[in-house]
Amino acid sequence: MKTLKYMFAAFAAMSIGTGFVSCSEDDDTPNHVTDPVESYHFDLLVSVGATTGMSSTGVTSTLIRSVSIDELSNPDAEITLKGIGADVSNDINAESIIKGKYYYEASPLKNTYFGKYTVSNTGVEPVARHEFATNSFLERQYTHAWIANDTLVFIGANRSVNRKSKYSDNEIMWTKLVDGDALSVKTEGKLDLTAATKKYCNEDVNAFCTSGLATYRKSDNTIIYCYTDASTKPVKGFFIAFVDATTMQIKNVYHETRVDEMAGTAYGELQQDKMFFDDNQNLYIACGTQIPESEKDSQQYGSLVRVNDKKMEADASYLGINEEAFGKILTADYIGNNKCVLYVTNPAKAGLVAENIIYEGGWGQNSFNSFYYIYDIASNTYTELSYDGATLPASCGSFTDRVATLGGKAYIGVNPEEAKYGSPRIYVYDSKTGTVSLGARLEAGFYFNRLSVVEQ
Repeated sequence: MKTLKYMFAAFAAMSIGTGFVSCSEDDDTPNHVTDPVESYHFDLLVSVGATTGMSSTGVTSTLIRSVSIDELSNPDAEITLKGIGADVSNDINAESIIKGKYYYEASPLKNTYFGKYTVSNTGVEPVARHEFATNSFLERQYTHAWIANDTLVFIGANRSVNRKSKYSDNEIMWTKLVDGDALSVKTEGKLDLTAATKKYCNEDVNAFCTSGLATYRKSDNTIIYCYTDASTKPVKGFFIAFVDATTMQIKNVYHETRVDEMAGTAYGELQQDKMFFDDNQNLYIACGTQIPESEKDSQQYGSLVRVNDKKMEADASYLGINEEAFGKILTADYIGNNKCVLYVTNPAKAGLVAENIIYEGGWGQNSFNSFYYIYDIASNTYTELSYDGATLPASCGSFTDRVATLGGKAYIGVNPEEAKYGSPRIYVYDSKTGTVSLGARLEAGFYFNRLSVVEQ
């Protein structure tokens, strides 16, 4: 572990040329934290010179900085990292599970165990570790769900390389890990999705996406697991498996064909929030459909699929947004009051390409091509976030999650083009009043990658 004082000579040389909503320990409802807000602080994962993520260049380190609610909300504050915070690049991935005051990972930085940590301005401190048992998981190649407060379920497609698992390539493994002062493997096994997909959907699928998306629905003790066909000629759409959380038996599989895929097939929700529950326990899944005649299948427009509480299929009467001109949904974070924040890539809107079927020059990780919207679930309408009469500037960073929600407010990190708009800044949206206020600025030369709510 390195404290920041050891890296600022490198930062100075570079600068010349140059996310998740946590859950309370006492509440197992997904995407929800409880008052009082004073019981929480924010962890900021930032990088130097560029945003982190897949295929990023120019990034030297992942840095952690913990800040109070008052500091993050203060428009006159500048969040500095000189002498405050730590470089955690050699200790933990940004793609981690955060719950309460702890971070969790499977195979952190290519190790062979599950890990539980505390993270602060002084660095990463291990709390507990447990070696893999039968099932092993590759770094960042899994998804997860919490059952109550003490059981963490890891789910991922088996891969033969570097595995000691007994299952065949592409079978879906699961491991239940008991949380607490120590970690222990409770039970583990596999989901026979090849047979279940054929049984319930009459589709032959035996190649699965790496991670998919998973969450736990408390009302009927069900794990909802979303996956896609990863074969060379994939079946259209994606599948939603409903799994008894006690027995891990599959109760139903639903085939969603109105979209191409859910918004996250790899990395689970380790770095970005792709699903949320509303106040009535209806689940919303961010999805994408390839833009007709576009050059790559990653060029998509977004929509939201809903699974109503206690149902074992998607709601056929609802498909949120689903407009080609809207852009690709990257993250979806529920605030409350039937509203969520959507982070959306739209290169054409940013003026980078003539139309979104063109890839080069517009769709990159470090292009300033993404925007924030407030989506109203009840009316199926959206409004672009603005402050003082002007919409927020376009942001860079497609593999980030810079939205943290707490107490009915969304704290949103914007990474703008610095020469035009200054260094990255926090904006605060109040879901009750519909107003936006200014928050703190980040020190120049740094970029927001993830904002998380963490218990004190």
